Amino acid sequence: MTFKQLSLVSTAVMFTLCLTLLFTPMVIFKLFDVEETASAIFFTHRAAVLFLGLSIFVYSLKDVNNMKVRQSVCLSMAVMMLSLAALGVLEFMMGNSGVGIFLAIVGELTLGLLYTCKYRDYGWEARFWES
Repeated sequence: MTFKQLSLVSTAVMFTLCLTLLFTPMVIFKLFDVEETASAIFFTHRAAVLFLGLSIFVYSLKDVNNMKVRQSVCLSMAVMMLSLAALGVLEFMMGNSGVGIFLAIVGELTLGLLYTCKYRDYGWEARFWES
């Protein structure tokens, strides 16, 4: 999968999450077996805005040719997705979510690993911390 394809898939996923979290958060509550409270709705709306910003960020960089920028995007997205997957497993183990969380975990692991592979594809010469 190319960087552009991965960016477009990620954009679609994050924008869909944005709309779902903003307009129909009860779908997420039901899927994850989480109680629908005013506080939970407050946080889903805030998460929706974060996913909107991330989707625009990733979409706007889909055609970037600078390898350091691409690698930085890949590293950031890999860390975010893999961390979300780990958090999902932890929340399930603590009893804070139902088995529906594994749908999110599979998606997050998939995107996280794809971004990790793409990050590694760019090789050592493009490491973002080098000048």
